[in-house]
Amino acid sequence: MLGISVDSSPSHKAFGEKLGISFPLLSDIHRQVSSLYQVLIPDQGVAARATFIIDKQGIIRYQLINDMDIRRDEQELLRIAKALQERS
Repeated sequence: MLGISVDSSPSHKAFGEKLGISFPLLSDIHRQVSSLYQVLIPDQGVAARATFIIDKQGIIRYQLINDMDIRRDEQELLRIAKALQERS
């Protein structure tokens, strides 16, 4: 598991420490990943809140793209990840 956002590495470090995140947070400061996954909002220079579950073969098995003000349900994401894991 990893997180990617258009924020800088120092802001990721502070964010991860504040929330106790134990997985890597990567910076997409040049907006390449967010562009490739079509979640970049170019006129605002930010990426939409998006979650992708990608299998070991690189196939997207699940995606959820939210408006910036809609919070994601972590428990639902864990349920989906578990269901995908159980079927393989």
